[in-house]
Amino acid sequence: MLSNLKRAFTAYTRTVVSFTSASFMGVLMYGLCVLAGVGIFLLYFMAISGFNKYAPEDPITIGVVIIIVFLLKLLTSGFNAALAQAYSDGFDGRNTKISDFYSKALRSAPSAFGIMIIRDIIWLMFLAPVIALYVFALKGVQYIEIIIAIYGIFITWLIHMLFTPALLTSALTNSGIFASLKQGFRILRSKHIYFAGAYILFAVSWLLNLIPIIQIGSIFVLFPITYATLITFIGRD
Repeated sequence: MLSNLKRAFTAYTRTVVSFTSASFMGVLMYGLCVLAGVGIFLLYFMAISGFNKYAPEDPITIGVVIIIVFLLKLLTSGFNAALAQAYSDGFDGRNTKISDFYSKALRSAPSAFGIMIIRDIIWLMFLAPVIALYVFALKGVQYIEIIIAIYGIFITWLIHMLFTPALLTSALTNSGIFASLKQGFRILRSKHIYFAGAYILFAVSWLLNLIPIIQIGSIFVLFPITYATLITFIGRD
């Protein structure tokens, strides 16, 4: 793992502009995606309010929200793949143009989205029964909320870690859903401990992206380095 981290750090320091520009494009695209989702909902809200029929629990409103979330997840899946490719190009000192970033996102969105849907279904299979057990049987048990929170954090980290090699494989090799899953789990079988260690660093940097001020250093320094470290496990051995 340390050798992978060193290679990623060396690549980052050698071509800082390539990595930081990729991070900037990722932030820009994610931001535009969220704004587009909010804009669509506001248009729906204004249209439905004219008929005095808006209600949060209305089936139509729920349906619109589900569609918006579906589209956002599809687009962000593609952006995540494009970001991985841009960081991979950074190893070779290539700067990714924003038009290429957008084109890559559109091409990769279906496969990345399919893998993420499979991941989220499996995540729910592990999490939903525990939540149901808490709601119907374990409420009031001392420290149960803390235990469930710890379990939820761990299972989220584990499931996301297990599917990350497949997502990176799909992004970097343009392979289909099942071919990427197969290759991703093959990588985990041979490098599971090292990849898990690298993914812990990546998860920490991802969380730091959410903290104001600190996120500036994380998004443009820590995150690309830790993401690039994961990439070294996929196709740069």
